[in-house]
Amino acid sequence: MFLTYGGLEMGKFNSHFSDYYTLRTIIEHLDQIVEIMEKKYGIDQTYLKYVDKDLREKFLKQQERLIKAIRKNDNKNIIELARGMIKAFKIVDGICEDQQVKKIDSNVWQIKHDGLPKTIINVCRHKKQLPIGQHEGQAWISLEGLINTIPKAVFVTKEEFKGARVVKEVDDFFDDPIPF
Repeated sequence: MFLTYGGLEMGKFNSHFSDYYTLRTIIEHLDQIVEIMEKKYGIDQTYLKYVDKDLREKFLKQQERLIKAIRKNDNKNIIELARGMIKAFKIVDGICEDQQVKKIDSNVWQIKHDGLPKTIINVCRHKKQLPIGQHEGQAWISLEGLINTIPKAVFVTKEEFKGARVVKEVDDFFDDPIPF
């Protein structure tokens, strides 16, 4: 099992991890906090928009120190810095709660598109959830709208070939030679 924080992988158990279980528990907890914060306020550390500049800078500096410690496999500092990040998240969440920051609806999923790294894509379950206006740097689509943009040949193929997966974007999908 690999431990992560912000997508950064840590090594598997070995003799260098004397505090492996403590380390594993605290990093998994930190990953859960990040997931909760993203579900509440959005991806891309949107929650940091609602705190003052000084706190934001301290938060990012603490995060940077933790990432450096993870890269160096510095277990003692990882545990200490991860605990500091947990406290930082609690403070940021408290500020967001106090300011009554609008939370992301549970039927809205946010993701990034590989070709649009600066745009947050919001996918909502129902068309009626689509906002009339939208924030800069965001795009919205309903699940129904998304499904209807995929050529029906993809679904026919997936139905015919059970377990088939779309693994990458394919240009000229319909011009491919038939392999049989």
